[in-house]
Amino acid sequence: MFLFLVNNVGSWTILAGIATPAKAAAAGAFGALILSWFYKTLKWQNFKESVFLTAKTTAMFMWLFIGSWTFSSVFSY
Repeated sequence: MFLFLVNNVGSWTILAGIATPAKAAAAGAFGALILSWFYKTLKWQNFKESVFLTAKTTAMFMWLFIGSWTFSSVFSY
């Protein structure tokens, strides 16, 4: 139920023009951090693991963007 509420509030703030997608994402990340603290599941090891996995996923997407940009540059020359 809580996830449904957060999802709808986040979507409507973007659609109503109250927040940009980046600001809504930051608010969602902050809310998740507060909820994990409230439910006593916030541990340093969990936090480090989530940061590492986020960086790993971001790096994967960046390599995809760099590869596609290089591929298109080579064939458009």
